[in-house]
Amino acid sequence: TNIILLFFFLSISMMAQEEKGFSVAGSVVDSVGKPVEYANVRILSPKDSSYVKGVVADVNGLFTISPVLQGEYILSVTHLLYNPYYMNIQVSTDRQLPSIRLSENTKSLSEVTITASSIQYQADRSIVSLKDNPIVRGNTAAQVLEYLPGISKYNNALQIYGRNVSRFYIDNRRVRDQKELDALMAEQIDKVEIIYTTGSEHKASEDGGIIRIKLKKLPEGGYYGRLPAVLPITRNMAL
Repeated sequence: TNIILLFFFLSISMMAQEEKGFSVAGSVVDSVGKPVEYANVRILSPKDSSYVKGVVADVNGLFTISPVLQGEYILSVTHLLYNPYYMNIQVSTDRQLPSIRLSENTKSLSEVTITASSIQYQADRSIVSLKDNPIVRGNTAAQVLEYLPGISKYNNALQIYGRNVSRFYIDNRRVRDQKELDALMAEQIDKVEIIYTTGSEHKASEDGGIIRIKLKKLPEGGYYGRLPAVLPITRNMAL
């Protein structure tokens, strides 16, 4: 009888743990073992690569994702300076992964500096300064955005931690067509504000987050240069 009771309680405990979920932890380093700061680490569904859960690695390259339900997943690690990394993982208990080693993206390594000094983290948002950052040269806003902390691209839509962005703003003007981000040259951007949820600013039903792009000071004449296929953007356009 005691053995049956013990087996029963162990089964209940295991079921509760599986329902509660587990943690997946690890570290991200470069080719020489140096920590990679602020890499986007995401757990994806193996069926359709849809987002399940994710975090941004800290300044020491460390990350912990929880809770993660038991199952098979794809672990995705991306960073502006490095080539994307993917691995299949099985979660049935708390996992401590071996160090994830990223290979340098030689195309952008000498041109890009997204560092701790250019990122400001707050409770509900992060703010990335792009002013004078070489990454903006020749790239569009859309190209740059998908590499910033917490932002990814899925089915041609930008997402913040796996949820489609509810609203985009260029300065204080709401952008209703993401094609404008493809037309806006990143050289015109001063900083990007990534707001994780819209609850504090907009309707509670719009919970996909907000991206606010602040442009550099207008040059003389009131127009920004190089905006192919759309009208020039000015600060006095109607909201």
